[in-house]
Amino acid sequence: MADLRMKFCGIESPNPFWLASGPPTNTAGQVMRAFDAGWGGAVWKTIGEPIVKYVIPDVFVRRTDHGWIVEINQATVPRVRVNQSYANLISRAPDHAMLRTQLQEARWLMRSLEIRNETLIKVARCIVQRQTSFFELGEEAMEPLILKDVAKRWRCTNRPSRG
Repeated sequence: MADLRMKFCGIESPNPFWLASGPPTNTAGQVMRAFDAGWGGAVWKTIGEPIVKYVIPDVFVRRTDHGWIVEINQATVPRVRVNQSYANLISRAPDHAMLRTQLQEARWLMRSLEIRNETLIKVARCIVQRQTSFFELGEEAMEPLILKDVAKRWRCTNRPSRG
């Protein structure tokens, strides 16, 4: 059998083809800690890969001929559906109370997601209306804005959840 040992960052690996899940590693210290924790294969798989965290917006704001438009980022919207065939079977079966409860909870979840998206759009539109000068002129034109102002403008008396 061929000897596949190799040395990298001062660490000898018996097999460079290990595959495993583990923490990303970029520095020699991280490599050593990962090896000590038993994540040797993950180190070889991830070493040198940059750790990049992207911010993914919930909404997009863009300018058109008719003013500023706020759109929800469809890539961030969870795609949740209830299979209607199963829903019909469950609703007709009297002895499946637990399944009917779960179906109702799934429908509540879907409605909650719809309400979240509606709220997100309303709040974003309110912010855009209040901060139009910021969008047109830049940071120096930003105006102070607190949640209370958004709620007044939106005529909302509910407090946001702290969940």
